[in-house]
Amino acid sequence: MVIRDRNHPSVIIWSLGNESGLGVNHIKMKDAAKALDPGRPIHYEGDYACQVADMLSRMYASQQEVKEIGEAKEDKKAMDHLRGEEVMMSKDNYGQKPFVLCEYVHAMGNGPGGVKEYWDAIRSNPRCCGAFVWEWCDHGLPKVTEDGRSYYAYGGDFGDFPNDSDFVCDGLVQPDRTPSPAMVELKKVQEPVFVEAVDVKKNLYRLTNRYDFIGLDGLECEWRVSADCETIASGPVKLPTLAPGESAEITVPVKLPDCKVRDFLLEFVFTLAGNTIWAERGHEVAWTQFPLRAAEAAPITTLKRPAVEITDADGRVELVGEEFAIAFDRGTGLLTDWEVGSQPLIEEGPKGNFWRAPTDNDGGPRGGGVAKAWRENGLDALSNKLVSFEIAKPAKTAKGAQRIVVKTFVGGPVVKSHIDCTYDWTIFPNGDVELAFSGTPVGPWRCETLPRIGLQMALPGTQDHVQWYGLGPGESYSDTKDGVRLGRWLSSVDALFFNYIYPQENGNRTDTRWTAFSDERGQGLLVTADKLFNFGASWYTQKNLTEANHTIDLVREDFVTVSLDIAQNGIGTESCGPGPLDSYKVKLVPFAIKFRFRPIRLDAQNPMMEARR
Repeated sequence: MVIRDRNHPSVIIWSLGNESGLGVNHIKMKDAAKALDPGRPIHYEGDYACQVADMLSRMYASQQEVKEIGEAKEDKKAMDHLRGEEVMMSKDNYGQKPFVLCEYVHAMGNGPGGVKEYWDAIRSNPRCCGAFVWEWCDHGLPKVTEDGRSYYAYGGDFGDFPNDSDFVCDGLVQPDRTPSPAMVELKKVQEPVFVEAVDVKKNLYRLTNRYDFIGLDGLECEWRVSADCETIASGPVKLPTLAPGESAEITVPVKLPDCKVRDFLLEFVFTLAGNTIWAERGHEVAWTQFPLRAAEAAPITTLKRPAVEITDADGRVELVGEEFAIAFDRGTGLLTDWEVGSQPLIEEGPKGNFWRAPTDNDGGPRGGGVAKAWRENGLDALSNKLVSFEIAKPAKTAKGAQRIVVKTFVGGPVVKSHIDCTYDWTIFPNGDVELAFSGTPVGPWRCETLPRIGLQMALPGTQDHVQWYGLGPGESYSDTKDGVRLGRWLSSVDALFFNYIYPQENGNRTDTRWTAFSDERGQGLLVTADKLFNFGASWYTQKNLTEANHTIDLVREDFVTVSLDIAQNGIGTESCGPGPLDSYKVKLVPFAIKFRFRPIRLDAQNPMMEARR
């Protein structure tokens, strides 16, 4: 191996193998390699005392462990391996050896999460050399059903037993080299130029060159100012001469117009200044966004409309206004019908949603991980029991409106834990519907987190055009949103979906200000909230995604399932590594959010134009 590859300049380290214990043969291998090629260092992860290796190496250490190893604190897991062995690493030797993660962020299915925190830990100490993602490519094998449908097969699909199920599908790209959302995340976290704000009011920013060997000569930079995601000013940035690791301050000539009802954002975009062997001039290498000024709430003016009329008969409560009609089922408490101009706006009204189709990192097809605890609490089989249904008095400010307050008990079978939910509805004369959704988890619980907290509803299949103002264009979760940027995005429901080899939760969008669903004529529903929220929309039900083992098991419905979430549990990398960091977990605590739903005729450029009428 050494003789074959030693003249390749891209080979920088020799490895003595992988997961093969440690013995006399490793010592002899090291001696032979050094005799043939004394200039390159030796790596071997199983050498916890660094008897033969020139660096300390670990697999799947957590972000906190990486930080502690970088600070030369005791590597507890390495010490556990060595306990009872004759050879122990001296503290001096341990503290002086460079450290590398030879495997980390197991890139399986949806995820990995927490990549930024790994690189924060790595960059915080010069002892940390870096890390290697496991791995590059999914290893599913193409297969075709008898009726001609193609999919990727994995362990157990060939009559093989025992097997590791889909554990070989753990790459940053799919077998056909389609990049996963994780590729975008990793590119952002590892981008070679870092920009931070020094003084936003003075337009002062600091650039840092994160390249290891070159300056920024091969890059160009442009600043852009946008108002509600529409670029209103831009210009070039003269990049300073910076050696690797150096920083310098720059100023940009930004002057905001006197407009208080628009969001202003500054973005730096770094692109290749010339053609290279791997990409052409203009290819984006790095970017950073900074909020400059948030919009103040604009007054929403509406035409005077007749008061909403209400009837209560035969277990059905109907509310009728000018050009709209809404109905609730007294037996379930659910909003069942909503018509605008005699056209149905929903297929099924919003109800509490606390489950997600397990990701590979949740436990996936192997049935372990945090998903096992979620199932033990019945979160995969929740049902709603009506506690009370009240026609209540609306707020004084809601003239001509009607108010419905519904309380439900949400729980799984044969468990004592449940969630008390309150749906406080206000139906306004102009057709707006406001929902204050709140709840409290009631124990005892056998898990410390919930998969998600939010609402789920179904829209007609015609409403498959999606716009939103939030992070995008790709999917994101609380610990996988560094690679997406704030913007106003357009998509189809099809394009929101990412087809993981093993079906699972996917397609979420975070930090949403508003989202709109419409048909091809632009008629549909606008959703806003009193805080940032997540949303997703899919042709596949949550139940179908949970039960499917392969992409061919997915059944496309004729309606759109929409999720509106306060939060989703972080993704992490627990398929082979640590779970999500504590700050990204959805804890069992009381929650509340206020959504507003508005029927709209959508302006293709800006749905909020209609929303302000």
